[in-house]
Amino acid sequence: MSSRPTKPPVKTPRGAPPPSPAPLDKRTQATPPKPANGIDEALMEELHVDHGKVREEFTRSLPPLYPGDGYVFELPQPGQVPQLGPAANNAPWSSLIIKEDGVRGSGWRLFEHEGKRRVSVNVPLVLVDAPYRSRDRQGETHDFFISNMSFAFKDQKTGQADDTRQSPLYYLLRSLGSDMTGLTNQADYMAAFVACLGKRFKAQIDWRAECSAKRAARFYNPESDREEVADEKSAWGKIVGCGTKYRVEVGQKAKAKKIPRDAETGDLLSNFGCIGLRDGNECNAVLRVNMDLRNFRAI
Repeated sequence: MSSRPTKPPVKTPRGAPPPSPAPLDKRTQATPPKPANGIDEALMEELHVDHGKVREEFTRSLPPLYPGDGYVFELPQPGQVPQLGPAANNAPWSSLIIKEDGVRGSGWRLFEHEGKRRVSVNVPLVLVDAPYRSRDRQGETHDFFISNMSFAFKDQKTGQADDTRQSPLYYLLRSLGSDMTGLTNQADYMAAFVACLGKRFKAQIDWRAECSAKRAARFYNPESDREEVADEKSAWGKIVGCGTKYRVEVGQKAKAKKIPRDAETGDLLSNFGCIGLRDGNECNAVLRVNMDLRNFRAI
């Protein structure tokens, strides 16, 4: 079998210019892209992110668990939420306190109430077991706020506070076996709470709502078909709440009103219009209930 003859290679004499390159075949080759309006440069700009200051991702809160007793929750496992402690490298507990306003997510805060300093903690709780009204929601994670601020009621005759009533955090720690006689300061409460991480407890869910007279109220706007805050920027101007409070059950002498129920099902409403009075007219501010945990017991 014979082979086709090949052309000898072309030799360029010394000092002669190099041969011209072969013409570009546009079907198989492409020219480098040219920057268009600085887009390529912008895509390659270095991003500067301080990962130590990244906030937790915002997520829409779950519907509140229906009021009732027999809920079982589990605290996060040790080390699962570093913001709770223990303080790293034997650092003081103060290193865990969140000082920036508006920071969301789990962690400790130091605040002042009636001239006394208290600590609060926002913590994710896993719903392990629930009454029949919320049984299909087992496994959900709910963020709960709890503090060592006591809700002491004043005696109607003497006007003095009842110091025998303690804070929700006190009752939670006691139910989990903490030695309450050894908790003499805020750091002691923080350390006791961290020692209880991973434990389970039983509690009761209660609802409350308030049309706060200190904050701008929310109203339904039929034009935009949504709820809007009546602040200085709204079409209504700033309108604060009427001050009416709501509870699931109220006593005869209580100043609070009962949380309304659905007219057809009889279920408590977690979102409703305020029926308090403002200037002789019904308030109609849109209210949402808050969940409270109480009646803590060990499993």
